[in-house]
Parts: sequence; C-alpha cells; structure tokens
Amino acid sequence: MKKDSLFKGTFILSISLILTKIIGLVYIIPYYAIIGGKNNMILINYAYNYYVLLLELSSAGLPLALSKLISKYNEEKNYEKSRQIAKVGTIFLLVVGILGFLGFIIFAKDMAAQTISSIDTPLRYSVDDLALVIQTLSLAVPFVMIASGLRGVLQAHDIMFPSAISQFLEQVFRIAVMMIGTYIVIEMTNGNIVYANAIATASAGLGAILAFIILVYYYIKHRKSLDMNQTSTNIHKRESVFEILREIFKISIPFVIVTTYFSIITIIDQNTLIPAMDKLGLAQLAEEQFNIYNNYVNKIVMIAVALAPAFTGAFLPAITRLYVRKDIIELRNQVNKLLLALLMIVLPALFAMYVLTQPLYTSFYEYDVDGFTLMRLYLPLALGYAVYGITSIVMQAIDKQNYNIIIVILGIAFKYMFNEYFIFKFQTAGALYCSILTYIIMIGLNIIIINKEIGLNLKEFTYNLMKIVFTSSIMFVAVSAIVDAIFTNFNLANKVDSIVLIAISGMIGMPLYFFILNKIQFTKYLFGREFSILSMIRRR
Repeated sequence: MKKDSLFKGTFILSISLILTKIIGLVYIIPYYAIIGGKNNMILINYAYNYYVLLLELSSAGLPLALSKLISKYNEEKNYEKSRQIAKVGTIFLLVVGILGFLGFIIFAKDMAAQTISSIDTPLRYSVDDLALVIQTLSLAVPFVMIASGLRGVLQAHDIMFPSAISQFLEQVFRIAVMMIGTYIVIEMTNGNIVYANAIATASAGLGAILAFIILVYYYIKHRKSLDMNQTSTNIHKRESVFEILREIFKISIPFVIVTTYFSIITIIDQNTLIPAMDKLGLAQLAEEQFNIYNNYVNKIVMIAVALAPAFTGAFLPAITRLYVRKDIIELRNQVNKLLLALLMIVLPALFAMYVLTQPLYTSFYEYDVDGFTLMRLYLPLALGYAVYGITSIVMQAIDKQNYNIIIVILGIAFKYMFNEYFIFKFQTAGALYCSILTYIIMIGLNIIIINKEIGLNLKEFTYNLMKIVFTSSIMFVAVSAIVDAIFTNFNLANKVDSIVLIAISGMIGMPLYFFILNKIQFTKYLFGREFSILSMIRRR
C-alpha cells in the first residue's frame, strides 16, 4: 500500500481544501445571475444553515476520532481493536445519517416554522416553500456521514488522496448540477424560484453520492493492504460496542463543540432575527438583510479568514511538543508567533476589504448599499472568528479542551439570551454586534486560561501587534488615497470597473504592506530572517 508522507498528505488536503473553497466562492458570481438576484436565494440560505450544522457535526470530530484511534491501535499492532473502531464508528455514522435523513423529511416543516412562521408580516416565501427546500437536502445526509467515516479510516492509514479528490469532485459536480438544474427549472417553469432553490439544494445529495462512490472505490482498492486488516500478533481483549463509542466520543466531542459554534450562532440569528424585527415592523427588511450578510457577505469576508489556519497550522505541532516537554519559555514564544502570524494575514486583508467594500461586493454580486453597510459591519466578526479559532486550538494543544467546551457553551448561552435585546436596540446590526461581543468574551476567557497555564509574554506580543496595526494602517491610508484619487474614473456599479480598481489597489497595497513589515524587523522576528525580492530570486 502506498502511503502519503505527513508533509505530502497535509499538502494534498490543504490544496484540496483551498481549491474547494475557491470554487465554492467563485460559483456564486454566475449563479447569482442565473437565479435572478439576492432575494431569490433566501430559501437556499435558510436550508443550508441547518445542513452545514449537520455537516460540521459529522465532518469535524467523528472522522478525526476514527483516524486518531485507528492510527493509535495500528501502531500498537492491536489490529482487532482498529477493525472494531472502524466498524462501530462507520455503523454509528450510518445510523446517524439515516436518522438525519428522516429528520430532514419529518421535521422540515417545524424547522421552517421556527424561522419564518412566528411573525405576523407576510414574507416572500411560505413555511411550505422552505420545508420543501429543506427536505431536498435529506438525501445528502446519510451519504455525507458514511463518506466522512471512510475518509477517517483512509486517513488513519496515511492515504490522503481519496479524501482530497472526493471533496474536490463533490464540490465541482454539486455546483455543475446546481447551476444547470436551476437554469433548466427557471426556463421550464417560467421562473419558479421555489423549485429552482429545491433543485439547488438537491444537488448536495448528488454530490455526496459521488463522493461516497469515489471513497468506496478507494477503500476497496486498498482494503487488503490496510494495516487494520492484518492479523494481530498479540492477544487483546475485545471491547464492547459501548466502550468503543465512549472512546470515540471522548476524542470527538471537544472538536465537534468548538467547530460547530459558528453554525450554531448562525442558526440563532436565523431563528431570532426575523421574529424580533417583526415586533419593530421590519420583518421583510430582516429577511433581506440576513440573506445578504449570511449568504453573500460571509463568502467574501471569509476569504481573509479561510486561508489563515493553513498558514498558522505549521506552528501547532511545535506547540504540542513544547507543552509535553514543559519547555515553557519557548512555548510562550511559539504561541505569540502563532497569534501574530494569523493577525499578519487577517488584519491587513480586513483593512483592505473595508476600503474596497464597494468594488468587492459589486464585482461578486451587484451594486447594493445594504450589502456595503453589512459587509463593513461583518469585518470585525470575521476577525473574532479567526482569533477565537486559533486560541481554541492552542487550548487543545495545552490540554485544556474541557475549558474549551465550557467557554463555547457560555458563548452560545450569551448569544441566545442577548441576541434579541441587541436586535431591538440596533436592528439587523444588533445580531452582528452580539456575535462580535460574544467572540470578544470567549477570546478573553481563552487568553486568561492560556496565560494562567503558560504565562504569555503580553508585552512582547503587544509590541509586535502594534507593528502589524501600524503597517496595516499605512496600507489602509495608501489604498484609500488611491481609491479617492482615481475612483471618479470608474463606474463602481460596473463589475469590470470594480475588478480593475481592486487589482490596482492590490498591486500597490500588498507590496507596500510587506515592504514596511520587513523594514521594521517584524518578518525577522516571526521567521528568523528578513525577506526581500532579491533574496527570493537568489534562492530560486
């Protein structure tokens, strides 16, 4: 059996993830035109939020637990235990998938009613419309669950390519079916948006089936040579199903709770924003604005956040090793660098997005004042999401995952209790403010616990953070000046003009940012050496 090296495997999965995210972002541009504008994707947005939550439950902790445990017992040559874990875990995922399938069919109307029926103002779509769209997602659930289990088993044996290719092809196939199907339905039904949304969500099921078929093919191909299918050389006690499940849950639950937090607060917004705004007589506005920030703005802003974990991930194994060795001084240094590496990427990107909000939003969708306003409000939320994600990973690396779970539960409780209050005070923006404040509280608690455990060098961190803020501010002023100087020559309601303006700003802003960062010795602090164009050319 040909296994992938750690570096190669990580590289394959990272490239697959990046390509999948890029496709998932870019497709929205033509699909937005096919479906006919922002308000015609409201049903997809509502339904997908439930589906994404279920996806994260299945793809975050459980496959990771399977992979980790199978790998562990293979190393101990307890192949019987590895087979038990693979079998019990996969059957459990299948059962959960079937229950999810039935749940999406049986309770679709209840989920739809939770979102849009508790108000007096008539909205664009009925409960039955949303229930239909939710039901079309049901087919995907069991196949997604089983596929995630197969990925865990294969990754436990350092076979990464099937996971990567299945994720990529699933995304490509889903989007192709989604776009072609939507176009055909709109043409054949004289623009029936409900059916178009239903076809779009049904494509998730077809994509999941394709991924399942690909993974089954690779599993059969490698089955005989998988380590877990060898005969155990030593006699080991056979564990009960209950004990196997307990071991799986012990590893998976902390990851599941942390990973699903963002989806849970999205569901809270979805189910409280419209009813709260209805009491203010603004239910229809809430429906439109939630769709804008959750469906459209989210996709643009998360570009800055999505690639950062891949960059900062290089530091995490070092943090875990240093904690195990109790090398606290070097551990403090690495945690500082981890957080600063994240902020080095995310902060300037968000600064630039603030300046370029109008051309960015227009280039993806259309000229929309509400879109511009909500995108600027969303930027701090993306920063909170990124920083919280990294601090929670550090918590896991220093064996504080139990505190992680408590903090997430507190965050969800705070969001649930105060969301309506913030909405009454600030309307739609209140939901975003409440989420931002929740992240600030959670990040603060994480930092307090990390600092108590390892004693962070806060003075050094603050000094280097100020370098990033200073450099980002200079870039912000420079890009703002460029936009102010030349924007009169561009029609910002035009996609091509918007893209050209973004390109000009990027070609000046990005090199300027990294040039100054290098000159003030930040890159030397972070990477141990300075970077220059000449030195990079010489190394080539």
